[in-house]
Amino acid sequence: MKQFKLFIASAIMLFGASSANAAFITQTETFAFTPNDQAVLTFDQYDGTQGILTAIEIILQITALGGELTVDNDGVLVNGDTNVELGVTALVSSSLSLVNNALVSIFASPVEASVLTTLTVGPQDTDATDSFQNDLGPDNASITNINVTETGGGFLSSATFASYTGAGTFDMTVDGTTIVDFDTANGLAGSFSPPSLEGFITVNFTTQEPGVLPEPALHAVLGMFALMLAARARRKA
Repeated sequence: MKQFKLFIASAIMLFGASSANAAFITQTETFAFTPNDQAVLTFDQYDGTQGILTAIEIILQITALGGELTVDNDGVLVNGDTNVELGVTALVSSSLSLVNNALVSIFASPVEASVLTTLTVGPQDTDATDSFQNDLGPDNASITNINVTETGGGFLSSATFASYTGAGTFDMTVDGTTIVDFDTANGLAGSFSPPSLEGFITVNFTTQEPGVLPEPALHAVLGMFALMLAARARRKA
């Protein structure tokens, strides 16, 4: 009984010490441009003054803002289910590794923010055929002024920590492209103006003071504590 109580007290103390001695260093850099284009953001490495680096999280948030996509029907039939899409994608690269514990980049796929919908477009009226003409007639339909936000990112592998530690800087590049798509069947033509791509990248460093039980080891201790509680409950039953 005495040993069991001692283990409980130790686990509580370790949890409290770990939480109390964790430090969080956050850097955020913003960007805004009209695709297709890119932005290069510069961040400081962790300088090692606040203990051992235990986690690195990188977050990307993007917003597709504004823009317009208009389709013009030059055919004689109503296009009742015209699929249209307008937005942006962002792909992040870095001067340092971006792999997670599965050794896959946390930005292996682009982050996409777009509006995908269907429009009803009336048949050709009095405007010219075989070309796009936006006369605001029944044979035109549009999506305008979109505002869509998406996020991406994740935690990096501990194998990357050494490269993120030092007195220097590292760059992250956001490559933005426009998404524009519409059905071209049945005589549809289209025109668009791209939305802007706005957003930010946040880099979070989590550190622990030397001598404090790191998070993975702490979780193992607390797991043992839970197993002991379960075994004790079974014995009482």
